[in-house]
Amino acid sequence: DPVARRELLREVALRAGESGTTVLFSTHIVSDLERVASEIAFLHEGRLLLRCGVDETKERYARLWLPAKMSAAAPDTSLSRRRHEDGSLSLVVERDAYGQWPEAAKLPGARIDALGLEDLFVEIAE
Repeated sequence: DPVARRELLREVALRAGESGTTVLFSTHIVSDLERVASEIAFLHEGRLLLRCGVDETKERYARLWLPAKMSAAAPDTSLSRRRHEDGSLSLVVERDAYGQWPEAAKLPGARIDALGLEDLFVEIAE
């Protein structure tokens, strides 16, 4: 029941916040994490893929699209990399220590798209 689930999550978050208690919450419903979690850890097949604050995750990671003619300029470090039928490349990239995206994001035709938590998990788990 979605209404009861939301009410339960709201109550858990409220009580945990009031008491300063940490709650370990395991779910495959990523939208629930976005509602109540302050920190997340993505686990897949027994491996820790990512551990980060929820807000930090949204600011820190994004999808970089590079057209086929620019794909050779793709950064060596990325959390995922997919080549598409048209030769273009999509990568999950991370801001550097200065808050900047990789240099390839500045190339003509390159595009940075925000990633929600669910998209981020799917991209790095596959």
